[in-house]
Amino acid sequence: MLCANCTGSTIQQKRNILMALWADVAVLREKAAHTLDGKDSASVDPNELLALDDLQRERERCQAVLDRDRIALAKLKHHIAERQGELLAAKSRLHATSTEEGDDGSDYVMEGLRRVVRWNEQNLSAMRRTKVLQLFQLLQLIPAPPMHYFRTITKLPLPSSGHYDTTDHVPPEVVSAALGRMIHLLLLLPKYLSPLVYPHPMIFNGSFSTIGEQSGEGAACHTLY
Repeated sequence: MLCANCTGSTIQQKRNILMALWADVAVLREKAAHTLDGKDSASVDPNELLALDDLQRERERCQAVLDRDRIALAKLKHHIAERQGELLAAKSRLHATSTEEGDDGSDYVMEGLRRVVRWNEQNLSAMRRTKVLQLFQLLQLIPAPPMHYFRTITKLPLPSSGHYDTTDHVPPEVVSAALGRMIHLLLLLPKYLSPLVYPHPMIFNGSFSTIGEQSGEGAACHTLY
């Protein structure tokens, strides 16, 4: 089966041939009529009549072929229109299906990501609580009853005022140990409670550990803010 363009070209060629045959038939008819008007029927050339009959039959044959080709072309156009409609409908269904699947997939992925974020936040909070509790247990932070020394670090007294003086009668090595353990704890906490920023510098240096500006006077002059 030819395509629509080829079939149309063939029909046009046959139409041109048929038009030429019609012209030839018209000329021969005109000649025959002129001859019949001027002569007797016995004087008419039989060859001309035979040629006229042949042209008439050829014209009728070409007309029949042209009609069949026109019918075939109409059927082909109708078939092409149906296939184009089916193709457009299939494309529309495919686009709708892909859009629905894309929407469902993105929503599912986003919901999964939100669940993962919530799960990570819960795990991070639980891990922070666990690490802080482990630090408290490791350094043995024990609340003390209200008194002159408001807190202990590994059972080492710290004054409520935050300052040590000579009236406390606390040996310098006790002060050094207490502040050293406190500084060690404070330096560990930002690793698990980020962001955590302290207002004063801290130096962990054994008996010379300090909180605040370092005085350089040794453990007896540590100041706790």
